[in-house]
Amino acid sequence: MAAADPRARLQEDSTCSICRELYTDPVTLDCGHSFCLSCLTRFKASRDLEKWCPECRERLDMEKELKPNKRLANMVETVKGMQIAPGSLCEEHGEKLQLFCETDGALLCVVCRESRAHREHRVTPVNEAEQEYKVRGLESEYSTEGHE
Repeated sequence: MAAADPRARLQEDSTCSICRELYTDPVTLDCGHSFCLSCLTRFKASRDLEKWCPECRERLDMEKELKPNKRLANMVETVKGMQIAPGSLCEEHGEKLQLFCETDGALLCVVCRESRAHREHRVTPVNEAEQEYKVRGLESEYSTEGHE
């Protein structure tokens, strides 16, 4: 599901579908999908006979097709600079951003949480939400294994 918020969408587009983290040394395959170099190397090593794109399952000659993606690496650096870390301050209230609104996909302070805009929404602590989304990402990755 594509994120509605442009910042969230940029974060999503800067995330490796194998490790679910921001790309590190991104490489792109001929099919157009990108991955962290280390993730793809581990993926390649774990599959002796069959070599395919982890995203679309297109058969590939990965020895020849790993191309560094400098533009994507630059975009990831920009995203790292834009990220709002837990503990950052709310621009409106000056309070720490410690809550995640699952309905809007936004970081909130405790004052924002009680506002009409978020009062009825499901809200979790930022750290719990981060762990939950990492687990969900891994579950979806494993559910696609075995499909050709």
